[in-house]
Amino acid sequence: MLISVDLGYGFTKAVKENEEKVIFPSTLAMGGVEMLLEYCDSSIGHRLTVKKPGEPEASDYYIGDLALKSGRAVQGSLARDKHLQQNSVLFALTAAYLLGAEGPVDLALGLPIAYYRTQKDDLKKTFQGVEAQLSVNDGPERMICFDSIHVFPQGVGAIYAGGITLPETGLVGVVDVGYHTTDYLLLECDNGSVQPIPAYAGSIEVGAGTTMQMFGDQFTQKVGIPLNLPNIQGMWKRDRLTVRGKEIDVAGIKRKAREMSVSAIADGLQNAWTEKIDFVDQLIFCGGGALEFAEGLKQYFPNMHLIPDAQFANAKGFLKMAQTGR
Repeated sequence: MLISVDLGYGFTKAVKENEEKVIFPSTLAMGGVEMLLEYCDSSIGHRLTVKKPGEPEASDYYIGDLALKSGRAVQGSLARDKHLQQNSVLFALTAAYLLGAEGPVDLALGLPIAYYRTQKDDLKKTFQGVEAQLSVNDGPERMICFDSIHVFPQGVGAIYAGGITLPETGLVGVVDVGYHTTDYLLLECDNGSVQPIPAYAGSIEVGAGTTMQMFGDQFTQKVGIPLNLPNIQGMWKRDRLTVRGKEIDVAGIKRKAREMSVSAIADGLQNAWTEKIDFVDQLIFCGGGALEFAEGLKQYFPNMHLIPDAQFANAKGFLKMAQTGR
């Protein structure tokens, strides 16, 4: 069984060969606190019970939205080595289980372009041979083992995700706006041949999560209450909040944070692509952050094209690249 997992800083996205897919926030909290859980909506998040060989007993975790709802000691990561951490292994195991995996699993993964060369071997070592007995949401126990590991650069995967018609000749820009990083690359198309231009590929450490952090900083300045990232994630969909019994409007703070992030992405691309940027024939955007920033990005890049199912573009692309041996 082949599964592709995009271990994003904000969300874990996974897809298998029949195109079934899952998504959940890349957040984790220690489980075992069952009080009132029977009254919670069972569709909110996931409960993971996992035991690896050599461990004396199984461990319980809350994954995704359930971790955010637990409100205590929620773990997310914006570290550059996030993909090498054991929490990422737990996210991949959870995703594989939810997609019906059992026994040996071939795994396709990705890394931000800026980290790809230095981390790809370590990422393979982190996941190669991982074996665990696990259950998700009180389902039947299954043994899952990660067998072959394929690692690809983010952004490149989007080219193979489908829904894109590349020009016969010319320059194509691909911009993958994620939660913590924005990956970019330029491709040169020449009579059916598509080649990346390495000098114009890289990552900017700006994304949807940056916007949330800016919002949190401005919120703290306005009301004097510090917020951690899980708190901000829970508030992000709301334009009005009740604070100390008073309702306050935060729509303006959110708008300003979005504008600052979009401007930073536009400046980063201008600096990275320098003299090439004015001659890009087609500009493709993907990633969950591209959905968040689409309106603002169009003001800077009127020829931008948002790829279909943009949040899953990398996961779908990694799957096809692993299938075809690219």
